[in-house]
Amino acid sequence: MEKKHIQNITETDETVTITFGKSNPEPVEELIEEANNKAVSDINFKPTDAMVEEAERGLKWRKEYGRGGTAVGVARARDLKNGENISPDTAKRMKSYFARHEVDKQGEGWSPGEDGYPSAGRIAWALWGGNSGRSWANKLVKQMESADEKDS
Repeated sequence: MEKKHIQNITETDETVTITFGKSNPEPVEELIEEANNKAVSDINFKPTDAMVEEAERGLKWRKEYGRGGTAVGVARARDLKNGENISPDTAKRMKSYFARHEVDKQGEGWSPGEDGYPSAGRIAWALWGGNSGRSWANKLVKQMESADEKDS
C-alpha cells in the first residue's frame, strides 16, 4: 500500500477537509547518514606523506624481522601506503589503537640502539602510520566531533 501524508487541512465552522498526497519519506537512517557525510565532507581523509613512509617502513620491517602487527595492522599499512582515503570509522579506530598502544613505547627495542630494535610494538606502531598517524587520527577525530556539534 502506498503511503500518503497530509498536504493540507482546511477548517470551517461546519467541516474539516483533509487533503492527502503521495508520500515517499526517506528512512531515518538515510537522513542520518547523509547528515554525517555532510558533516565530514570538508575533512581531508588522505594520509600524509609521513604516514605513507612510516607504513612502508613497518611493512619492510615486518617482512625482514618476521614480527610485529596483526592482519589488521598490515591491512592498515597497505591502505596508508597506497595513499587511499581513510573512512571516518577507520580514523576513529586508528585513534583508539594509538591510545591503547602508547605504552608500547616503554618496551625494550622501541628506540634505535636498543636491543631488539625494532621491537614488535615498534613495527606495529609503524604499520598504523607511526607518530604522524597518531597526530593525524587525533586531529581528524577532533574535526569530526566539531563538525557533529555544528550540525546538531
